[in-house]
Amino acid sequence: MDFDPIGAVMAWISVYGLIGLFAVALSERFVPVLPSYGLLLAVGIAAADGT
Repeated sequence: MDFDPIGAVMAWISVYGLIGLFAVALSERFVPVLPSYGLLLAVGIAAADGT
């Protein structure tokens, strides 16, 4: 099994839009699975690619 957590988060954000981004950023504050910098960098890259 190959699970990509960043890909799963990007898919979730693309479905729910700005509310999804806010929810992921808020949940990351309480459960720091990966650093905020890494999360927001991945979101920026996905947005630049048009995801």
